[in-house]
Order: sequence, then C-alpha cells, then structure tokens
Amino acid sequence: MYNYIGIIIGLMNTFFLVGKYGKFNIFCFILEKCCRRYISWTSNVNRFAWILGTLFFLPAAPDDILCMIAGMTSLSFKKFILIFIPTKAVSTFVFTWLMHEGILYSIDWLTHL
Repeated sequence: MYNYIGIIIGLMNTFFLVGKYGKFNIFCFILEKCCRRYISWTSNVNRFAWILGTLFFLPAAPDDILCMIAGMTSLSFKKFILIFIPTKAVSTFVFTWLMHEGILYSIDWLTHL
C-alpha cells in the first residue's frame, strides 16, 4: 500500500511540474530525440489516453516519462487521474503479488536443497 501511495504522489507531482515548467524539465531526464518520438504519440489526445492506460498496466513501462509527456499535452488532470489510479493499482498489486510468490517459492526451493 505504501508503494502505491508513493507512486501516486510522485507521478502526480511529475504531471504538475512538467505542466508548469514545460519541456525543459523533460530534457533533463531523457534525450530530446526520444522525447520527440513520444510526443508524436500525443497528436490525438484520445488515442494517447488509450496508449497511456495500456502502458500503465505494464510493470516495466517508463511511467515517469509517460507522466511528463502527459503533463505537456492537453490531457486534463482529471482524465489523467481516471486513467492512472486504476491501472497502476492493478499493475502494482499484480507485480507485488508475483514478487511475493517468487520469493516464497525461492525460499522453499532453497530449504529443500
């Protein structure tokens, strides 16, 4: 639960900071060439919202970069939250559960050697 709360707070702040300070904030973290490729996905905000929701489900997706790019678009904060909170809740729960089961399996395997 603490992990999820930290993710929410951090990524909401990222969304706001990029909205306030603009592209300079992103270029401090990723290459401009890479950023321009991601920004090309945002030409259609509804399509970008679907892409964002899909990528937030993945545990290894670049969430920080996606939030920065979302903060530069015309995507509203309300819509961002409606996409972000449920998708990250599911992916965080599943990833945490899988890691827990993997650790328990590893411990069990090691004790039977």
